[in-house]
Amino acid sequence: MPAELGRTVLLRQLGKELRKLREAVKKTTVEAGEYAGLRGGTISKIENGKQTIRPANVRLLCQFYGVSLERTAELMARAEEANKPSRLDSYTDLMPNWFARYVGLEEDASEIAEYESEVVPGLLQTADYIRALRKAVNPDVTEADLQWSVDFRQARQERLYGPNPPRLRFVINEAALHRWIDGQQVRRAQLTHLAQVALRPHIELQVLPFEAGAHPAMTAPFLMLRFADAEDLDLIYLEHDLGGTYLEKEHQVARYTAIFNQLTKLALTVDETAGLLAKVAAAA
Repeated sequence: MPAELGRTVLLRQLGKELRKLREAVKKTTVEAGEYAGLRGGTISKIENGKQTIRPANVRLLCQFYGVSLERTAELMARAEEANKPSRLDSYTDLMPNWFARYVGLEEDASEIAEYESEVVPGLLQTADYIRALRKAVNPDVTEADLQWSVDFRQARQERLYGPNPPRLRFVINEAALHRWIDGQQVRRAQLTHLAQVALRPHIELQVLPFEAGAHPAMTAPFLMLRFADAEDLDLIYLEHDLGGTYLEKEHQVARYTAIFNQLTKLALTVDETAGLLAKVAAAA
């Protein structure tokens, strides 16, 4: 198994292979679950990469499916690798499952592409900007929760500046640059930070100017996650106030890929964006 594949990708690949093995012998999730001492719903979650599975349960399922000993050992090794702790586990334990899943996927992605219409992308936000947004969403938030939000977001950002960062492609609506977030000082610092990170070679930042007019992403912002050596696991993530939606079918990924490519054509170039950011930051 390639070293660059992370825990979440391993889980998704393992789940897909277990599903293929089950379907090959025409067994239902309920039948598989009964044999392994699990619920049918648990088998479904495992097959969809939403839940971990112990190596011992992999062995039981492989026995039920008539898998060879060699193949069984390989799948058990994947399960053991996928159960190793992640550097963000201490944070994901405190958040809803729908978002904890995204965090794991983001951590393993080799490329992240995002369109944002109202705010600066989360991975590029400064601490004060994070605080201001959290207060806007929940005016009664405690200081402890605010600090947790900052610490967690910055922990996610660490990978961007490490030895093997993902490729990052951002298209930001110009409105996000002009929206006042907790006063002039916070906005200026955030714009200055954007101008600085835009110079990094693995980050492609483009602004979609007002002059671009109507565009194909006017309905909602979105993220695309891509995975090296596992293109069949690429997906789209849509977030709303009460949860997140994952689009994983090939035609869905293709549709949003086409939308993002169109946005990059309508947006300012990387160099033009850098110039605009410096100009707007200086005037803020």
